Amino acid sequence: MVGTRRCRAMPAVVPLSSHRSACLPPVVICLRRIVGARGRHRIGCFSITSSCRGAAAALRNNRAGRHMDKRIAMVEDDARVRRSFARAIEATGRMALVFEANRMADAVAWIAATPPPQAPDVWLVDLGLPDGSGLHVIEAAAAHHPHSQVMVVSTFGDEAKVLDSIAAGATGYILKGEGEDEIVEHIDDLLRGGSPMSPVIARQVLMRMRAQHAPPPRTGGAPDTPADALTQREIDVLGLIARGYSYDEVGRHTGIATNTVRHHVKNIYAKLCVHSKNEAVFEARRRGWLRPD
Repeated sequence: MVGTRRCRAMPAVVPLSSHRSACLPPVVICLRRIVGARGRHRIGCFSITSSCRGAAAALRNNRAGRHMDKRIAMVEDDARVRRSFARAIEATGRMALVFEANRMADAVAWIAATPPPQAPDVWLVDLGLPDGSGLHVIEAAAAHHPHSQVMVVSTFGDEAKVLDSIAAGATGYILKGEGEDEIVEHIDDLLRGGSPMSPVIARQVLMRMRAQHAPPPRTGGAPDTPADALTQREIDVLGLIARGYSYDEVGRHTGIATNTVRHHVKNIYAKLCVHSKNEAVFEARRRGWLRPD
């Protein structure tokens, strides 16, 4: 028979014989098991202070939090981008990067070998991979892991690739250039049931839908000149910027002042309704004013 004991950290100890384990609060049973597992003296049923309850609750919450981690997988051939996304994902404390690859074949093989219960919640997929298109990764994920969400993160933003990605199973499409905080926000948006898209991509999808329902074109008369058409000088400036030239280098190459280059860029952004270099280049390529690299 176990007698009454007193512990320095606990105000009172109740004899084990006066209680059954089935009647004990879960946290008390848990602590009894921990003590027993460590090989210390067996303490029976005892009352615990509020601070002990808080510690036990925190332990349970931490354990539960690990099970609530969202599983993220990534296919990206640019090592710098992979490192950046990995930092952002791990820094959240609620997402875990469970797979990353830089080749299409590796990702497709991993998808085929991974059972659905272990599938990632979100895929981040680049389209331009060294051994093939990221579209094959999207198709494989849709076939084997239909509950996984796929977000394209790519420099490619032409209409064909956007529509092909959506048709293959992508539910989000982001142009590269987003910061670490923004990529986490997009993942959260995807997990909440949204379809994150860069503004220029969303606009392109809307324009595509509008074109499908547009009235037939007018016949006769001179064609209209769109108000947002770029001048040849603006196209030249944007083409050099797309190739990585700085404003100073564009000015020297075209024989105009740097402030004039900035003025042209401001006009380009206003005409195309964009807010970044990547969006401006994408929109100009979509309209046929710049050739794809």
